[in-house]
Amino acid sequence: MWRAQFEVLARDHDVIAHDRLGFGESTDAPAQVRHGADLLRLLDALGIDRTVLVGSSMGGGYSLDAALLAPDRVAGLVLICSGVPGYQWPEAMRAETRKLLLSAVPGDRLARYAAHTADVVLDEDIAAMADAQARYMVIGPGRTTAAFTPDVWRFVMEMTRGVFTRLWRDPESTDIDPEPPLLSRLGEIAAPTLVVSGRADVSGIQDLSGLLARGIPGARHIALHDTAHLPPVERPNEVTTALLEFLGAVGR
Repeated sequence: MWRAQFEVLARDHDVIAHDRLGFGESTDAPAQVRHGADLLRLLDALGIDRTVLVGSSMGGGYSLDAALLAPDRVAGLVLICSGVPGYQWPEAMRAETRKLLLSAVPGDRLARYAAHTADVVLDEDIAAMADAQARYMVIGPGRTTAAFTPDVWRFVMEMTRGVFTRLWRDPESTDIDPEPPLLSRLGEIAAPTLVVSGRADVSGIQDLSGLLARGIPGARHIALHDTAHLPPVERPNEVTTALLEFLGAVGR
């Protein structure tokens, strides 16, 4: 999903795009994992002392966690349509999500997939869940697949099917929620921060972006018009330009 940004930024910067544990081509996540801490272990393994962290969705949340765990190692922070580990989404959003899940996969099978007790995970259930999830978040409320070119939409579906394939077929893994909660510590973020949101994203995620922008000292907030949950894919040029400007401002 970062291909467009990677190709441009790598001309003048050292750029690393990684799949977190349990995603993409990474190894399985352990039974319990704190992905922000694992991100710091990755930097250790690569010999990187200090860098700018750019994360989308929960990748933003894990980058935020890493910045609080090791503030001296984070020269800048970019949070794109970010989640936050341990954050409780509003009940209205959780109700929408429950309805979405049950419309895609029968409740009994969904429960077995979530508990990792299913003997077989059906390909058609992965495809149905990926389609429902992508329509809810990647397209966004009130929009259609016409927002994307056919090639980009095929890529989105391939990526989303990959998420549920690993989520349901890999060994069970539980995220370790940071304590104290990250939202109570936003005032401690010292790194220059850019928050990017999409005006067509799910309202609960837009609201969280607003909380981050207001809570992090000096944070700048860009809200992209007619853009849902994956600006790096949907608005690659705008995101690349914003990253280049941000990197120039922080001197990286």
